[in-house]
Amino acid sequence: MFPHASLPTSRKGYNEVSNFLRKYVDKENILFFSSASCIIFFLCNFYKKIAVPDQGAYNGFLEYPKLLGRRVVKVKTDFGLVDLEDLDRILKKEKPQAFFVTSLAGYIAEQPMKEIKEICENRDVELVEDASGFFTEKLYGDTIVCSTGEPKIINLGFGGFLMTNNREVAEYMRKFKKICKFPPFLYDALFRKLEEAENRLKILLKYAEMLKKELENFNIVHKDKRGICVGILTKTENIKELTKKLRTDRGSSLITACPRYDRFLAEGIVVEIKKLDVFKISRIDIVKIAEILKEHLGD
Repeated sequence: MFPHASLPTSRKGYNEVSNFLRKYVDKENILFFSSASCIIFFLCNFYKKIAVPDQGAYNGFLEYPKLLGRRVVKVKTDFGLVDLEDLDRILKKEKPQAFFVTSLAGYIAEQPMKEIKEICENRDVELVEDASGFFTEKLYGDTIVCSTGEPKIINLGFGGFLMTNNREVAEYMRKFKKICKFPPFLYDALFRKLEEAENRLKILLKYAEMLKKELENFNIVHKDKRGICVGILTKTENIKELTKKLRTDRGSSLITACPRYDRFLAEGIVVEIKKLDVFKISRIDIVKIAEILKEHLGD
C-alpha cells in the first residue's frame, strides 16, 4: 500500500564514508560491522554491569547481558523517557560501568540527552548511545552505535557502525571485525544513504508531527516530543485487521502492538512512520493513514 526504500549504488569507499560521518560526530575511531546488533552484543560483554531504561530501548540491552552473564540495572522512565533523578540515583547506588540508551525512546520521543550526558559524566559512567533513529542530529554518547539496517535513518538495509574516542572500547571491538564483517563493496551504497539521511530524518519528523495533528483526539504518547514514529494508547484486542490494512508495498505492517520493551510497556500501538519511503509519499498518504486509524480505533 505504501512504498518502501530501495538500495542505490555509488562509487565511494571507507575513507569517504568515515569522513562524512565525522561531519556529525567527531570521534577518532569508526568501525563498521555486519549489524548494530553485533556491536551491542560485544559491548554488553565489554562491560560487566550496565544500566538501561526500563522501556523504550533496544531489546538487546536486556537480552544480551543475560546471555553473557552480565548484570543489568533498570532506570525508571516515563514511557521510555529517562527519569533523570532516578538515573542519578541508580548510577550512584549501583555503580554500573555504562548506561545504554537510545536517542529516541521507542522511536517516538527525543531523550533529554544533554542532561543524561551530564549525569553520566558526574558519576564517571560511560554513555553508550544508540543513534539508529536519530543520526545527523546532535549526539552526546561517549560511544555512538548506529544501525544502517532497514528501516533506519541511514537506510542501507544492512550493517552498522561504532564511533568512539574510548581506545579500550575501540581495541576490544576491533577483535570482532572479521566475525561480523562489513562487506567493502557496500561502502559505495552506504555513502549514498548517508547523503540522504539528514533529509530523510527531517521528513520523518515532519510526517510524524503531521500524523499527531491528524489524530489530535487520540491519546498520543509524548505528543509534544520529536520522534519518527507515533505511539497511541488504545485497546488492542481487535488490532489484527488494522495491522493487515496498514502495510508497506513490501508487506511490512506499519503497526506495532504494545506493550513491548522496545516501544512502551502499556496497551497501545505504534505507527511505524520510519518504515515508509518518505521520498515517495506525500501529506495525502499521511492523511490516508490517519483516516484508516480513525476508522478502526474510533475518533
